[in-house]
Amino acid sequence: MKKRITLLLAFCGLLASVTTAQVNPAVNPDIMLTGTIENTGIAIAPDFQWNAVVYDDPAGVYYIEWRDPATGLQLHIDKQAGYNPDVAYYANPDNVNVSYENAGMVWVDDYYYTGGSPLYVLGANNPVSTGYNSNIDMNSLGQGILTWEDGGAVWMCCFQIGPFAAGPVVPVAGGAHPDVALLDNGQDIVLTYQQGGMLVVETYDYPSLCAGGAVLTTPSMFIPPTGLGYSYPRVQANRNVMSGWPPEAYTVVAQDNMGGGFFDVMAHFFVGTGALVASNLVNAGISCAPSFPLPVVAYQHDEVHVAFAQNYTCAPIISPPSLRDVLMVQYDFIGNHAPGSTTPGPGTFQEVNNMMLNFTFSSTSLNTEYDGNYIVMPGNYCEGVAFNDPGNLFWKKRDPATPAFRESGSEKFTVTVDKGVTENLITVEVSSTESEITA
Repeated sequence: MKKRITLLLAFCGLLASVTTAQVNPAVNPDIMLTGTIENTGIAIAPDFQWNAVVYDDPAGVYYIEWRDPATGLQLHIDKQAGYNPDVAYYANPDNVNVSYENAGMVWVDDYYYTGGSPLYVLGANNPVSTGYNSNIDMNSLGQGILTWEDGGAVWMCCFQIGPFAAGPVVPVAGGAHPDVALLDNGQDIVLTYQQGGMLVVETYDYPSLCAGGAVLTTPSMFIPPTGLGYSYPRVQANRNVMSGWPPEAYTVVAQDNMGGGFFDVMAHFFVGTGALVASNLVNAGISCAPSFPLPVVAYQHDEVHVAFAQNYTCAPIISPPSLRDVLMVQYDFIGNHAPGSTTPGPGTFQEVNNMMLNFTFSSTSLNTEYDGNYIVMPGNYCEGVAFNDPGNLFWKKRDPATPAFRESGSEKFTVTVDKGVTENLITVEVSSTESEITA
């Protein structure tokens, strides 16, 4: 069956270009978790691969719920006062930690595995510092790191669990929207944040931070934007203990404001502490997103996965259908499109959702897990993603039994964005050649 749809969109200005991208449609069902949310996070339990999804609602409450990766059933749920959560698992399923904001403070809640029912119990609501926009990470050695912003500055601290204990609170630099990754060598912290439109990437010494100091292990790297400025950076590092994968690989993603409400998604690939090896425009071919794309990144073995929200229309929609997706693209660890993967070449994207979204803002979260202490085997992984459409949060996963968010096959959905102007209108043609799309 072939469908052809033409959308007429209001547009002011003269612009002419044609870009084409291939989208492999998702057919595995989306599992609805809840209604209106503000932010999301996801972490996956080593060994059991339970997906721990955190999200908040406008009432100022955050939730954490655990999903069975095989059935999608809810295993356990808890809620606490707070908002803007992030989540990270310990090196085994014994512990998971949630950072969040509440009453002008950054907090961390530590949950512990019971082996029975309920699945997890809360240790305590642990205040850390004044601040907001916190993010949390733990490496495969079970070491923890926390970052946040407060008073125009970026702060960090290390922490231990069982029970939770934060180390000294350390100011780092002026900036906003920090994110952090702790490498598996137990030595290096990767910190990224935005500063005056620049994307900043730095590495710090973990033992020095735990002792109260901020010691750079490489010079600060300032990456200038192509457009008006970077925002909402995210970083993830590979988990490589006993894996044989390249050590100290990490990737930083962010959105770049191109003006007129349009955004590019950029990914910067690092191998070794501080060595930038590639910078890629992720949404090449469909680089128009009046909705914030808010990119996120995760590693599956030595592959780098980048997910983001995409609006194909490049302007406010006048007539249905509303063409918006959560897309994922895969690279190797040095920034080449991953050969033999489900997204084998430039301009090819994996659709995460089932072509049903109409969001203007998607707080997408993405994470992967292998097994206890992240001992990576080629056939062993679980990848989960949380994303939202208007008023609803969805979750889905993939693993060796269901290796893609989409069904493999010849079904392809090609988006051509023709920015030729006819009486101040943009014409967008969407051609779809698929035998069936399953909700």
